[in-house]
Amino acid sequence: KKINENNRVGAGTVVPDLEAADSSGVVHSLKVETKKNKVTLLIFWASWCEHCRDELPDVKKFYGEEKTKGLEIFACSIDNMNSEWRQAIKENNAGWINVIDSGGADSRIPARFNLKKTPTFLVILPDGTIAFRSLYFENVKTKLVEILK
Repeated sequence: KKINENNRVGAGTVVPDLEAADSSGVVHSLKVETKKNKVTLLIFWASWCEHCRDELPDVKKFYGEEKTKGLEIFACSIDNMNSEWRQAIKENNAGWINVIDSGGADSRIPARFNLKKTPTFLVILPDGTIAFRSLYFENVKTKLVEILK
């Protein structure tokens, strides 16, 4: 059962759509965004997640170096508190799409994407296919570099 759950939203499958609002209230669609880019990095994170906050500086640096090659990041927070999420994105000043599923870890989005931990990174191709999934940015970075060549 666990193998089937993990494969449901894993490499080679089509990513489910995700629609959520950013801090300005603008709703973004993951499927729409993935079609615009050579590759999209979907990040599930939370402001209270220490490992997430540790990974974000490396993600930000890589994004700055690779954005012009067709990389976009779609970050979805699973915070319960909008204020904590807003503060975290303000501190990170990342420049990519930041949305929130304010229902927290028990809401519909984590269940749809079979999330067990944060952060979770998914590398998505323009056709919506998931190319790679990992809990560690360093693993994802290798795959992104390969795709962006």
